[in-house]
Amino acid sequence: MIPLMPIPLAQMPCSVKDALLAANFDEASLLNRLTDCGCFATSDCDAHTLAHALIHRETQVAVHLENFLDRMHARHVAEVSETETELLATYCRKADWRSSENLGGVLWALARDPRAKVQRSFRILIQRISRSAFRPETELCAPSSLPSLSS
Repeated sequence: MIPLMPIPLAQMPCSVKDALLAANFDEASLLNRLTDCGCFATSDCDAHTLAHALIHRETQVAVHLENFLDRMHARHVAEVSETETELLATYCRKADWRSSENLGGVLWALARDPRAKVQRSFRILIQRISRSAFRPETELCAPSSLPSLSS
């Protein structure tokens, strides 16, 4: 059986790119990474927006960031690749991701894993994280709690 290759950063959905950049870099460190790969960036620009655009346009930026994140999160990548898909699916559906000591590493390892079931589970985790930005997890959105559209 031919081993599956990790999913390249440039081929990941835009929402995943944004989540990975935000989870792994503050503005200053992302500007440093962009400078390291030959991009001119100043501290008055939005490093995350610039990096996202450059990942689409400049192959060397995507490869540079991939290599950096692969090195930085090698332990997480190895752990995820050796873990059964059912266990990863349960983590993505149920785990308290807020208590993760290194959420950026966990997200990177899941994003790079080429197994289809892991990718489906990873999308669920990204959706959970995204939803939590707009709605507390304890809030239920039952029909009776919805605001009236006629008000």
